[in-house]
Amino acid sequence: MTVYNFAISLYGLIARVASLFSLKARLWAVGRAKTEKRIRNFHVTASKNRVWFHCSSLGEFEQAQPLIEKVKNELEDCVIYLSFFSPSGYEQVKKKEVADFIFYLPIDTQKNAAFLVEHLQPTLVFWTKYDFFYHHLNALKEQKTPLVLYSARFLSNQIFFKPWGYLHREMLQTFTRIFVQDENSKTLLNEIAISSEIAADTRFDRVVKLANTEFKDEIVEQFIQQEKYIWIAGSTWEKDEEILAEAFSTKESFKLIIAPHQIDKPHLDSIENHFKNHYLEVAFYTEFKAEDVSKKILVIDNIGMLSKLYRYAKICYVGGGFGAGIHNVLEAVVYGKPVVFGTHYHKSLESVILLKNSIAFSISNSKELLQTESDLNNENKLQSIENTALKYIKNNSGGTNKIFNYAKRFCK
Repeated sequence: MTVYNFAISLYGLIARVASLFSLKARLWAVGRAKTEKRIRNFHVTASKNRVWFHCSSLGEFEQAQPLIEKVKNELEDCVIYLSFFSPSGYEQVKKKEVADFIFYLPIDTQKNAAFLVEHLQPTLVFWTKYDFFYHHLNALKEQKTPLVLYSARFLSNQIFFKPWGYLHREMLQTFTRIFVQDENSKTLLNEIAISSEIAADTRFDRVVKLANTEFKDEIVEQFIQQEKYIWIAGSTWEKDEEILAEAFSTKESFKLIIAPHQIDKPHLDSIENHFKNHYLEVAFYTEFKAEDVSKKILVIDNIGMLSKLYRYAKICYVGGGFGAGIHNVLEAVVYGKPVVFGTHYHKSLESVILLKNSIAFSISNSKELLQTESDLNNENKLQSIENTALKYIKNNSGGTNKIFNYAKRFCK
């Protein structure tokens, strides 16, 4: 415990020092400096159900959304808390009306955890996927607060399954129920005497809802015109954009829409330069003019459209596969589209499954991207992929209902 407390304190110190040089670290540090005051000033209502959701970042919030909506729809007298560890989640969600109180999870000390739990008095807590903090979890256990871990996935190389991982195994024992995504996770937990239940990743329910929501965009449709060979590239990073620019410089009949992961000016300038170097002109969504319809590349320089744009694609490309890991492939697959991504996909369970089922394809360079494109230039093959993809989505939907049906026993 001494080592854990020291590590937490050291992390906080490093973050504060890093805040002098890094915007993300500054948001993390400044946000937490204001958290205690915000919690004190928040008026806790006498609602029968005070439900707290914790998410590490934006990706985990996507998993929380279906459950948050379910709680809102099913519980009449309810207040919802939503906490984040990372600025990438908090900063994008803080102004949305998804919860009654959105805040940074305080640094994991015994004092902070006790203060938070005592003040908010949650009656039910949903912990999303991971982000295990001993003092916060233990404070909830001491108050006998029902605590549900969901959409979790475990791997054999994690600390829980190491001889020295006793503290992390103790954290797992704080949960009233654990819902895991796959059989392998259930087996691993069983080996350390932790019971669990399989429930599909709640993101499946989220993307199904998105796909069933009507959407049209005049600018995108004006840009596409009659072109049938449409690529949508989402959540791209610089390496992705380099490969796309090199590959599409050899093509004539196509339209490419890119929704980059970051839309700051330096990154947008970088995208434009990559394509200019290959004699391809770029149009930007927020500056789109009628004469831009002749251009081959449209860059989406705003946030929030990507998940709905994939429906326009013939083939989708999902970025991040040359960095820390690919982004959300389900947002594309839900439309029955084939998905292409880089080589760093192994941490994504659905990506591994999609590859095995020939719905997704991994590439390492522009040559492989062009070969994949050539292989997919077959309507019968595309129809087969669509059928397999939609069946995969259907078979893995329903996790939200299963999790809520368990948790609602703790609600009034």
